[in-house]
Amino acid sequence: MNKFSPFHKGNPLARIYISMLLFDVGEGALRFLVPVHLKGLGFRLSTVGFVTSAFALATLASRIPTGFLYRPGRAAFYVRTAGLVSSLAFLTLPFASRFGQFVALMILDGISWGVVTTILLTTLLSTRVDGMSTAASMGWYVGVNGLGHSVAALLGGTLADIVGVRGSFFVFAVIPFTATMIIGHRLPRTGDSRRQPRPQFGAIAQVRRLPTSVWIAFGAALYLNSINGMLNAFFPVLALGIGFSLTQAGTLASIRSGVSAVTRFMSIPVFERISVKRLTLPLLAVAGATAMAIGVTTSFLVQIPLWALNGVARGLVRVGTGTDAMDSLGEGQEGVAASVMSFGLDLGKVTGPLVAGLVADAIGLSKAFVWMPAALFLTYLLLLSISRFLRQPVTT
Repeated sequence: MNKFSPFHKGNPLARIYISMLLFDVGEGALRFLVPVHLKGLGFRLSTVGFVTSAFALATLASRIPTGFLYRPGRAAFYVRTAGLVSSLAFLTLPFASRFGQFVALMILDGISWGVVTTILLTTLLSTRVDGMSTAASMGWYVGVNGLGHSVAALLGGTLADIVGVRGSFFVFAVIPFTATMIIGHRLPRTGDSRRQPRPQFGAIAQVRRLPTSVWIAFGAALYLNSINGMLNAFFPVLALGIGFSLTQAGTLASIRSGVSAVTRFMSIPVFERISVKRLTLPLLAVAGATAMAIGVTTSFLVQIPLWALNGVARGLVRVGTGTDAMDSLGEGQEGVAASVMSFGLDLGKVTGPLVAGLVADAIGLSKAFVWMPAALFLTYLLLLSISRFLRQPVTT
């Protein structure tokens, strides 16, 4: 049982949770609105996918260097700087009109997002709070992550319907700025926090020495975010095509994120007692199947339970795999582990919009929603079979 609330002033992780929530709201709204903005300017769906993937590619490229260069004394400064750069990118987006301009801004924002989230996750992994289990620490972190996205989609869609997409970018630029102010001048590094020692091995050796549970978390994150990237980038466009408003599209996305966030919070006592390994594969199957159904369902009411179930599956997998990884880390592995786990999330953000955009141009957007999750799940099964053959035993 927790000694105090995760947001109690005595909890060194409180500022991380609150800042992460705000960063997620801002970035979630941006990723919801940019595809609609680009489509409104006349860009092709494949181009929308490339621009959306540029953000994820930039984030991807920033993960490993940030994890290896992480030092507690400079962490807050890097987060504040990256947050201010994100605000600047938000403010500049409404003035962009060319493909290259959008790509450059998304790359700039993607690097900033990668720095912020890698440092905050590394700080979480290296901090032990008296009275909080690792399941609680991780559960609250991924919980506020999902809660931020649920608020983001709803706010993004509603605000765009009221003031327009361009005006929404200006409003949401305030959010990452506020998050940087909350971080202040120092992140947790005393009390139960474990200081990150300098690496004793080379980069490749450090990655290879990571426990299997980190790679399970990586694979699950890659699969989930490939599907998530497709939904985030193209469902607003698909929704408009079947007669939904942006508010309705944002509501559905918010339902999934909200349910996912609630699931993450409620799963904390569960994962303090049992492992999610036996549930990972069926939960990933549920995530894929619901995404396929979303692509062919034209009823708003029927869409609601599909998005909710998708959120449940995503929430359980994120908390379970993250907790297993956190419990298995040795001292000094936090920065590299945070980079690898976040790398899986970002790689999914790249493959999701990019592949979905190309497939949608070839066979249509609705069919892309059906075929892509099926192909991803079959690929996951193939890689899982290979890993079991090469390294016995590997459990999921």
